Amino acid sequence: MTTIEIVSVFLIFGGLIFLGVSVRITRNLLASVRGSVYYRRWQILILLTILFMVGYLAAMVAFITNHSSLVMLFTGLIFFLGAFYTFLVVDNGRNTIENLVSTTVSKTELEQILGSMGESLMVITLNPTPTIRLVNTATLTLLGYEEKDVTGKPLSFVLEPGEKECISPAEVVETGTPYHGECFYRKADGSKIRVWIGVAPLKTDEDGHPGLVYVAQDLTERIQAEREIRRQKEFLESVIESLTYPFMVINVEDYSVALANSEAKALSPFPLSTCHKTSHHRDTPCRGHDHPCPLDQVLTTRKPVVVEHTHYDAHYNPRNVEVHCFPVQSSDGEVRQVIEYSIDITERKEMQEALLQTNLRTSILYQIANADSTAMSLEELFHMIHELLSGVINTTNFYIAFYDRETEMLSFPYFVDEVDERPEPKPLGKGLTEYVIRTGKSLLVDKEGIYKMVADGDITLIGTASEQWLGVPLKLEQEVIGVIVVQSYDTPNLYSGRDVEMLEFISGQIANAILHKRAEDAIVASEAKHRKLAEELRQTNNMKELLLDVITHDLKNPAGVIAGMSEMLTAEQPDNEYLNLISDSSESLLKTIQNATTLSKVSLGEDIAREPVDLVRMVRDLTSEFAVLLKAEEMELSLDMPDSLVVNINPILVEVPKNFISNAIKYAKSGKKIEVVLWEEPEWVKLEVRDYGKTIPEDQRDVVFKRSVQLEQGQKRGRGLGLAIVKRIATAHGAEVGVKPHEPTGNIFYCYLPKEPEAVEAEAPAETGQA
Repeated sequence: MTTIEIVSVFLIFGGLIFLGVSVRITRNLLASVRGSVYYRRWQILILLTILFMVGYLAAMVAFITNHSSLVMLFTGLIFFLGAFYTFLVVDNGRNTIENLVSTTVSKTELEQILGSMGESLMVITLNPTPTIRLVNTATLTLLGYEEKDVTGKPLSFVLEPGEKECISPAEVVETGTPYHGECFYRKADGSKIRVWIGVAPLKTDEDGHPGLVYVAQDLTERIQAEREIRRQKEFLESVIESLTYPFMVINVEDYSVALANSEAKALSPFPLSTCHKTSHHRDTPCRGHDHPCPLDQVLTTRKPVVVEHTHYDAHYNPRNVEVHCFPVQSSDGEVRQVIEYSIDITERKEMQEALLQTNLRTSILYQIANADSTAMSLEELFHMIHELLSGVINTTNFYIAFYDRETEMLSFPYFVDEVDERPEPKPLGKGLTEYVIRTGKSLLVDKEGIYKMVADGDITLIGTASEQWLGVPLKLEQEVIGVIVVQSYDTPNLYSGRDVEMLEFISGQIANAILHKRAEDAIVASEAKHRKLAEELRQTNNMKELLLDVITHDLKNPAGVIAGMSEMLTAEQPDNEYLNLISDSSESLLKTIQNATTLSKVSLGEDIAREPVDLVRMVRDLTSEFAVLLKAEEMELSLDMPDSLVVNINPILVEVPKNFISNAIKYAKSGKKIEVVLWEEPEWVKLEVRDYGKTIPEDQRDVVFKRSVQLEQGQKRGRGLGLAIVKRIATAHGAEVGVKPHEPTGNIFYCYLPKEPEAVEAEAPAETGQA
């Protein structure tokens, strides 16, 4: 055979080999596409390839036998290239299918995935109406169907539109845009459940029909959860709304109110915005030591706080409130909000103030009575009254005027004023003082009111017009004997109606004390009027005794009733703050009345009853009375005493340490510290109150227990009244009181008490007390 023929045969046999390999590859591919629409097409392709091989062999024989070598070569080349082309098509098809098979989930795997899904899934075919082609296990479980009951049924068999019409399947297919919304699924038992569905288009199936995938989530549990949340929210809002005090939830970032009840909203005439706008009617948060912002304190401490504030209602009326503020922390531990509610304590404050005023007035009455007994002269009594009143009212400008009806002269025996000099005695004119005498009524008037009274002809302006003037008549048996006056030249609203009430309450006792002391001075001044003045003194003493009888009887009886009733009520309601306050105050009032009676006996030199008293307990109970005053003056009080020390004394002895401590607070506040020391020796019980103020000079240590004195460049220090009382009480017990220097600075006021009553005449102990 020629070379051309050999090449031709080689090409023909090479093409035949390629066809054979193509048939083999095609047969292997049949397994990959079995069951699909392409399986039969691949079978036809194998058959055609085999027929091509047979025709190829026949053509090869014909060409070999009937044609020239060049024709054979050309024909063999064409057949070879055709067979090679067929091989490349089949091989590429194989690679493509194998790649698709390796990257595509099989139907079985897909069914397993769909079956394991927790959400309901349905495959819908538009054929031409929406028909259920495939459902997963979650759908069957949700609806209570078997697969055969659902497959092939129209979509409307299980799907009902919700409150809003669902989009039609055809529209999803047409737009190619997924749809989400609420619908209802119908269960096998006929009931309906609300579901959230997502609808997405699918490519056409093997029959060329478009399809959809419906994925649904049961909303039953979510709806129930939303209802429970709504119920809890409504309950919370109901609870908050039922509170009788303002309640707010506040955002810490900008102080805005996130939640508030009606009580809180009613506080402000403005729309609800910030906490400070609501409760204080201001545009900025609270600041400063006197009005600290509770929200800022919570942010600083990260703990609940309680502060007292002044809030304003919708009519701008101030109210004292107790603000409780609690932090609300987020999951990261940061304080994002605070809960704040405020309790109105205005009435409680007013009650406390009323009780304080009652006790204060009673105390002043008691001290005026004592001043009447201890003052050595009328001038000294005036000084004592001035000093006593300075503790409760501003007496920078203070005077006492007397009116003598026999001579119709007005005098000013005591006059302290920043501007005007003391007036000389004069006939009754038309000044403010005379106006009070004529009307017999108190007068509180400002400068504008003074000028109006002048213009109306009611008074004549005498001296310098003050910014505010307050005068109260001094009466005895409804007869005006004088006027007590305070005034201010620089502060328009220094005095109030409460000050008027205070002066009116004690004016009778002042009048009595002054009249008493005037009578005593008259006795000393004129021996010729001895009998007449003695009778006046007797009458004054009778009035004093009558006052004591009123204190011990007319006041003691109702005070005892109050104490008894409060004790019974406290037993029934032990946690009631107001009842406990009333009970404590009534007991204090009874003690004050009893002390007044005892002190009167001391003043008259009468014997006083004694009883076993624990001095340690007495001092501890006493020091608690000074807690508020000590805190206000920023002073510290320390006690150095045994656990118990019982002695036979009259309870009036409590006035000794009480006066010592009171004087230390008032005159030694610069030392910031007070020490109370109590100890026992074989024959004496010793009590010392040590301060760290300015030391009293040696030549004045004795006179402070006898009368008011001028210390330090004429400045009135006023230890005389209280210490004179202390001296008399100590003398009645056979005790010694005095003052000695405290190193490095300050004073030690002491009381050395004999253990036995017989020790009254015993030698006084040395002044070298316990250090």
